[in-house]
Amino acid sequence: MAEAGQRQSASKVADLKKAEPKTKTERLSVNITQATADALRELATRKGMTLTEVVRRAVTVLKLLEDEQLKGTEVQLYSPGSESVRTLTLV
Repeated sequence: MAEAGQRQSASKVADLKKAEPKTKTERLSVNITQATADALRELATRKGMTLTEVVRRAVTVLKLLEDEQLKGTEVQLYSPGSESVRTLTLV
């Protein structure tokens, strides 16, 4: 009886995987400085991610910040301990 339940669960997982949208990927080759490569590796190690995922997230954050600035939104960094607020400006 348990075996039938396991087969049914495996079937549901397979159905869910089929239903997930496939994201098309594109392979790019970029030239970066050694310092940038070191920073990517450090972030990947710190967060337990692949270099690819770090780059994806970095691009997502940069796009968010750029889009907000284009709308006239100020992006601010707040330090609770010192009550310091800094405005982030991308150039």
